Amino acid sequence: MPRKRKHGGPRPGPGRKRKPYNRKMRVYAFCEELQCKAREQKRWERVEARPDTEAKRRHQADWQGAMQWVVRLRQPTTLAGESRRVTSSRRAGAAAAELDKLGRIGSAPETPRPKNIRDKILKLAAEKFGISIDVADKWWKFGRKEARKMRHRLSSYKPDPSNAWPSDET
Repeated sequence: MPRKRKHGGPRPGPGRKRKPYNRKMRVYAFCEELQCKAREQKRWERVEARPDTEAKRRHQADWQGAMQWVVRLRQPTTLAGESRRVTSSRRAGAAAAELDKLGRIGSAPETPRPKNIRDKILKLAAEKFGISIDVADKWWKFGRKEARKMRHRLSSYKPDPSNAWPSDET
């Protein structure tokens, strides 16, 4: 009589255990957040390196001081009792136009993804979540793919008029 083997076939709990979806998405969110912070830091480094940044900063500080003074002014009241803010809003518009002429500090162009940061982010994610760097890389890529699919689904969504709420018009 042949020996019965205990492996293979349908039985409870066979195969590789799947990792929870939300754990993968937490790794993705952590990595994306670090990359976004690195991109913002790189952007501000580029702004600070420009020669006209200090002049813009002084100009903005002057205008902010002037605008605080304008806000503290007592507003003229009309006969009905409500205050008129025409003068301060005109001055605020003039201040904004003056700042736009010189260029605002925060109006730096968007920078591309920072170089050589991916490995550092993956190492931090692997340490934080207790996984290997390769698994962190796979889960980051998985999360990007899922986010892309979700954006596509949301952008192509067309509501079905038959499922709409009934209108109040009768």
